[in-house]
Amino acid sequence: MVQKQKDAFPQDIPKEIKEKMEKTKKKIELFNKKAVKEIDNIIGISILPPPKPLPEEKLNSLSKEEKDEEEKRRKKISVLILINDDEVKNKGELLDKVLKASDKLGKETDENLDPQPMLLSELKQACLDQKYDIVNLIAMSAILHDPKDLLKALKISEVHKGMTLKKFDKYVVSYIAMGSLFRGDATSHDIDVAVIVDDTDVKKMSRYELRDKLGAIIRGYGYDAESITGVKKQFHVQVYILTEFWDAVKDAHPVMFTLLRDGVPLYDRGVFMPWRLLLKMGKIKPSAEAIDAHMDLGKKLVERAKNKLVGIVAEDIYYSVLNPAQSALMMYGIKKKNYWIKNMLIYYLKFSICTRISSILSLSMYLEKTSTN
Repeated sequence: MVQKQKDAFPQDIPKEIKEKMEKTKKKIELFNKKAVKEIDNIIGISILPPPKPLPEEKLNSLSKEEKDEEEKRRKKISVLILINDDEVKNKGELLDKVLKASDKLGKETDENLDPQPMLLSELKQACLDQKYDIVNLIAMSAILHDPKDLLKALKISEVHKGMTLKKFDKYVVSYIAMGSLFRGDATSHDIDVAVIVDDTDVKKMSRYELRDKLGAIIRGYGYDAESITGVKKQFHVQVYILTEFWDAVKDAHPVMFTLLRDGVPLYDRGVFMPWRLLLKMGKIKPSAEAIDAHMDLGKKLVERAKNKLVGIVAEDIYYSVLNPAQSALMMYGIKKKNYWIKNMLIYYLKFSICTRISSILSLSMYLEKTSTN
């Protein structure tokens, strides 16, 4: 079980460095509060990892001015500000506005703060262009503000992806973020990812055995990723084999079409993106057989619903007659001499049965009419 770390710094840190870290921490918290209050559409703020230092050989070859610039660069604290631009038409104007506001806040708070605003659409496009470095940086960042759990979702997905690829790099062809992860919805949702496994060169076992075996291990890594990151959201992992996925695409399976249309690859070896582009171009079209199959399925489901409805009504009518009859018999057994009660109950039962039979006939006629239409 993962336990939360205490907010205090380790005791072995020198006093001067500890005081400096405390001061920096307060400035970052102040910047975070001001940014959330003054800048609209923020869905995430996090401290990015520091840049890698230059190799010693290259550092020694720099001039004094270049060394000073490098020192300033290393002191900078990069702060990612993620902006939701889903419903914004003029994205360039929004980004310029956020850049000016964040730069102003950064200078007012601390000269070493380096705000880096980014639109959600830019992050999505970076993944579509197979530029996964920014997602990797977000996974290693310290989250300050994440109301929709988007940064947490990226963090746990990146950790899980790393564990999966380390073990099954030969088989995994695509790792896709599904659902609302990149939509910037008003509410937080569960985290859904899909892993596509290449089964075209399987020899030692059947394709479905491969799917079940790898699927169990990959889903198990999901629980490990939850423990490592401390993310409490539900993390769902769907594992598909390549041949099964392609068959579903050809058969116009709605889940696969939605995955191709809305999914965002966090890793792809040239499988997912070509299919996505072909779908966008209208080149992936359902076959006549797939269309007929879906039409027949619809008719069968309607018929099944009718049969279920008739069964429910018949059962309810049966018990609605049975229970009053039992009550009447119990009452008649107690007062045997009251013949008028007996006659009244018999009349009630006859009337009740006739009414319910009439209801069944009316329902049957209605269902027959709807099926004809």
